[in-house]
Amino acid sequence: MALKYIKGKIAGIRKFIRILLTLEGSFKTILTLSVTILLSFVLDYFLHFPLKVRTVMLGIYLCAIVYVIARHLVLPLTRKISDEDIALAVEKQNPQLKDRLISALQFSRLLDDPQYHDSRDMTLNVIEETEKLSKGINFFRVLNFSRTLRSMVLPIVFAAAVFSLYNQFPKLSGIWLNRNVLLKQNAWPRSTTVFLVRNEFTVYDDRSTEVNVAWENSGSSKGILWYKSSNFWKRAVLNPTEKGYKATLPQLSKNTIFYTEIDDIVSSAYRLRVTKGEVKENKEKKPNEVGITLPDTKLVMSKGERLSLKIYASGKIPSGIEVYFRNKGVEDQSWNSELAGHQGEGIFKYTFPPMIDDIEFYLEGNDDVDGLPVYNVEVLNPPTITKSYMWYEYPAYSGLASTEKDKPEQHGNVKALQGTTVRLLFTTNIPIAEANVLFPDDQQEVYPNTKLDILKDGKLLATSFEVKMDSRYRITLRAKNGLRNTSPTSYYVRMMRDSKPYVKGVFTSSATKGAVVVSGVKPRIYMLRTATVPLRVDVEDDYGISNIAILRKANKEDTWKRQPLEILTEEEEEQQQKKRKGKRAHSYHIFSLEKGTVVDEGSTNARKLQKGDVVYYKLYAQDNNNISGPGTKESDVYSIEIVDDTQLLKKLNERLLENKRQLGRILDLQLTQKEKIDDFLSISSAVETGDLVKIHQWHFAQKNISRQVHDIAQAVRYVMWTAGHNSIWDVFTTKKVQDVHRLLLDIASPSSSTSFTGKSNEAATNIIDAYKTILNDADKGQSKLRDAVFSQEEIVTLLEEVIDLLGQWEDLRVEDDIKRLLEESKKQQQILKSWTE
Repeated sequence: MALKYIKGKIAGIRKFIRILLTLEGSFKTILTLSVTILLSFVLDYFLHFPLKVRTVMLGIYLCAIVYVIARHLVLPLTRKISDEDIALAVEKQNPQLKDRLISALQFSRLLDDPQYHDSRDMTLNVIEETEKLSKGINFFRVLNFSRTLRSMVLPIVFAAAVFSLYNQFPKLSGIWLNRNVLLKQNAWPRSTTVFLVRNEFTVYDDRSTEVNVAWENSGSSKGILWYKSSNFWKRAVLNPTEKGYKATLPQLSKNTIFYTEIDDIVSSAYRLRVTKGEVKENKEKKPNEVGITLPDTKLVMSKGERLSLKIYASGKIPSGIEVYFRNKGVEDQSWNSELAGHQGEGIFKYTFPPMIDDIEFYLEGNDDVDGLPVYNVEVLNPPTITKSYMWYEYPAYSGLASTEKDKPEQHGNVKALQGTTVRLLFTTNIPIAEANVLFPDDQQEVYPNTKLDILKDGKLLATSFEVKMDSRYRITLRAKNGLRNTSPTSYYVRMMRDSKPYVKGVFTSSATKGAVVVSGVKPRIYMLRTATVPLRVDVEDDYGISNIAILRKANKEDTWKRQPLEILTEEEEEQQQKKRKGKRAHSYHIFSLEKGTVVDEGSTNARKLQKGDVVYYKLYAQDNNNISGPGTKESDVYSIEIVDDTQLLKKLNERLLENKRQLGRILDLQLTQKEKIDDFLSISSAVETGDLVKIHQWHFAQKNISRQVHDIAQAVRYVMWTAGHNSIWDVFTTKKVQDVHRLLLDIASPSSSTSFTGKSNEAATNIIDAYKTILNDADKGQSKLRDAVFSQEEIVTLLEEVIDLLGQWEDLRVEDDIKRLLEESKKQQQILKSWTE
């Protein structure tokens, strides 16, 4: 066969050309693919293209790759390469052939043509000569292997870069694949990652920490727990468990933050507060246990509670964190945004207004702008106390009955006697998991904080404490759904103290149950050495009396002599009739001056009392308080001065004369009041509003006269009591003083502690009746005023009579006359005594 050798070489060259074209096209395709991958990676990593842009970019990349494949692989391989083209290329490389090779190929085709009639021998000679000549040349010099090798360098470099990128950053490569090829919404790792810090846990620094993650969707794959150590993030493996995942952290020396990453889902952040370990060295140290639940994008808040967000920014710290929020369930509602304040060290804080409705929110900062995760806040009614019940168990000494079981006080404010046990019962609106009663921090030794007993499905709470001092307390609640009462109600504790007993003494007609009270005890009284002084001691206390005594001494004695007295309690019916509060008791005592003794200063012997001696005494009472200790009370110091007959009679005479002078002033006052009303009745024709003020003033003036007359009546009675217990007046003198006392009572006699009966009260009543009626009925009002004037005239008459009787003592100014009267009084008493015998 002609040109067998040459055609074989040309076929070999054609084959190599196709191989080289395939290699060059393939490597150009690899280069294009590598460049598009790197370009797509870089652009999307830094620009974070949204899905639509990534979709368009993927289309552009695919078009570029298809173009390169078609342009540099498909088209070159489908293009026909003729023998002449190869021959021309060989001759170009071998000029010595002088176109023989192309001619030989053409002559070879002519020999195969039956219509070729030229000299075949000459043609064959040319072909053979060319074939011989071609055996000495290298046909493959026409192939440019260096070009092919050069075209492989860049594709290999870029392919190696892609392969290295995948090996070094498999996670980033996977994210790129999902985002730019599979067009998923996976997020790139950011320079800044914003976390919501959910909870804080306290751990000890002398042991490891086990973190348990509860998650229903846990699978067989492992997760990662990232925790910050110094300035670097370290990882701990989350191994699958039956209920989720578990990781163990080494001993921690500083506070740290951790979060979990499971199946590309990142949790919120959690804070570990490290504290000093308290376990003894010889004791086994159990690991710290920390538990979280995923997903953790749901928050439950109490209505009215403020949601305070603690936000942590990892990586590049942004200048601010944007909090985007809106109400849930509202269609077409736009997101509102607020800026969280920077607290330092990557911590930001934002506080929502009081929660009313459910909301949702997400956080953004720097390049963390994917709007994920979205947190849902469910707002529920907080746990509250719906009803309060309280029972008192009073201390036994008080004698008070405890609160009846079926009649509790329905509130939580405590007002009870010291030592009272208070039992409290509260009902709540939802089941409670934990409840505490909290007292002020500075009262913990007296009122320690305690947990309440939870009863009846968690809706009934019980506690008790003893009242020891004034205080306040709050009931904090944590419901089973995790909610707390953000504004617990504050209740007060008012301790009612057992007051000290009140003690007073009064002079009486005798020391018996039927004795009549004459007057209150005077600071100093004057008595004869032979006199007796009957005294009643009245004591009042909140809850009971345990001791009554009288303390006495004479002259300059240093020591008070104590004499216990019998305690006589009043009947309960009498107390109820008088509507008295507390317990009352009394006792009687008689000062027998004749039996009294005194030890003079510098002497050790006691002697009987005599003229000039002064007996001092005070009253003592003690209650029955056995909780804080008995309360005691002493009265003021009173005194009895021993005088002789003449001195005593003179002092009584002076008191009566003083009473007379006081009655004279009262008489002038009464006449003045009477004249004012007379003038008003004689002049006034029409009553004006200003007249009412006058009438009202007259009413008070008349009541004042009643009080003054009553005070003088009491003073006269005291004079009568003193004279009677010293036996210094005769029957006729006593009768005169009794008449004075009776007439004064006709003017003003007490009906209660603030009101009186008698002529003066009649005048005051008529005046006030006139005040009420004179504007509407002038005649009736003036009639009442005339009645008042009539009563005042009677008062004037009585006062003049009393003053006249008291005037009979004015001549007794000389001491001899007093002695004479005393002697006559004694003689008359002896005569009366003989008559009675």
